[in-house]
Parts: sequence; structure tokens; C-alpha cells
Amino acid sequence: MSRLAAILAAAMLASCGGGDRAVRAPVTLEDTQLASARRVAALAFAQGRFDQAAPLYRAALARAQARDELGAIADLGYDLAVTELRRGDAGASLAAARAARGELERRGAPVFAELQLVEAAALYRGDQRDAAEPLARAVSLGDDAAARRARFLLGLIAADRRDGTALQGAIDALAEAPEPEWRADAAELRGRAAALRGDGAAARASLVAAADLRREVLDYPSMARALAAAAEVAAASGAAAEAADLYLRAGRSLQLATAAGPPAERWLGEAERLARASGRADIVAAVAALRAR
Repeated sequence: MSRLAAILAAAMLASCGGGDRAVRAPVTLEDTQLASARRVAALAFAQGRFDQAAPLYRAALARAQARDELGAIADLGYDLAVTELRRGDAGASLAAARAARGELERRGAPVFAELQLVEAAALYRGDQRDAAEPLARAVSLGDDAAARRARFLLGLIAADRRDGTALQGAIDALAEAPEPEWRADAAELRGRAAALRGDGAAARASLVAAADLRREVLDYPSMARALAAAAEVAAASGAAAEAADLYLRAGRSLQLATAAGPPAERWLGEAERLARASGRADIVAAVAALRAR
């Protein structure tokens, strides 16, 4: 179970009544405002409403800070960082992760692996690969879900550096994972490896397969990035019309699913350029309609 899923399940269980009110067993009073805020934020996240989840998590975090409860502050800081990353705001994600880490370090508490991982992911998405790598490598030494995702991030860094050996090592580390998220990671890395080998058809197929798997877990920003990567490969292979369509799909998805603007506009710009070059007036019109929204 993911950390967010566990938090959501715990919040739902905490809200359930029951039992004999005449029995006066010792209890710990619950901050109902904090519990409610966490529950609503987690529901918004689970439904893919990340723009709504972010302020809800900030409100819950403020309540946890008012309560001065370290565990809740750290968990909600992590949840906020993940949500901001899903929104496509790497800077806000990094700020939330570092604030949570600072809180733990000031009180002499250990920094949990998931928090290190989201900080590394935010650094990577913010084009700070050299800073992301040591954090991801430290997390990758484990054998849990966070370690598997860290190996994926290391694979992306290896692909960016055109390090085929390290990239293949990351692919091998993800080969046996059955969940859609991990299969999407492996497919995306296989696509990157095929692109490095110059096999454009295999690269596009793997990257589109990764996008399909991202859709299953409601990770639309990552889905859009996989489509854009497939578009880049298609363009490099001379398939301008296919690349234009893939860039259109990537830009449209990111524009409509998140509040992040620059990547979506860049992909839409590529879609328009390639569509004009390949005579695809329908794609040019679709880009214009999205910009007019």
C-alpha cells in the first residue's frame, strides 16, 4: 500500500463510529479538524484532482503545525510534495519536501526514504540531475517500493547521460515488478534504451505503452511526458505527422490536467511546427483551439 493510500485508509477508519458509548475506556482525543482535512485532501488526490488536493494538503499541514505533531507534519509535507509533483510544479514540490526534511532533522528524527525520493524526483524534474542522483542512489539501496522508484529515476538520469550500461541495470532491476506503475517505469526505460540504440520504432512502441500504463494509475503528467518522449523519437526518425500527433496529445493532456504551463506550451508549439511541415491542418487547428481556451 502506498503511503498516501495508508494515510487515507487510516483516516477513514478513524472516522468510523461504533461501540457502546457507556463503556468508558481510556482514549486519546483526536483533532477532528486535522483528521477531516487529511481525509478530504487524500480523497482529492486519489481522484486525480491534484490542483484541489494541493491547497487541501497545505491546510492540513498548517493544522498539524498548530498541533506541533511531528509525524503528521512530516507525512503531510511529503503528501504535499507528491501532489505538487503530480501538478507539474517541481519547485513547489522541492520546497515542501525540504521543509518536511528540515523539520525532521531539527528534532533529530530520521528522514524516511519516500521523502528523500520525492525530493530527488523534484530535483530531477527541475533539471538538477547532479543533485538528484545521490539522493536517489541512497534510496535505491533498499528493497521496497521507494527503492524501485529510485532505480527508475537513476535509469532516467543514465538515459539523459547516454549511459547504456547503467540504463540497462535499471531496466533489469525493474523487470519482475508486477504493478502497473513499475511496469510503466520499465517500459519507459526500455523506450529510452531503444532510442539510444537508434531503434525508433521500438522506442516509440515502448514509450506509448508506458503512457498507457501511466493512465491506469492516474499519473497524467508522467503519461504526458512519455508521449512527448515518443514524439521526440518520432520526429528524429522523420515521422513528422506522427510526432505532431503525439506532441499534441502530450501538450493537451498536461494543459488540461495540471496547472503547469511551460512544458505544455512547448509541446504544443512542436505539434504546430511539425503539423505545418507535414500538412496536418487538423492538428494546427487543434493546437489553436487549446491555446484559445
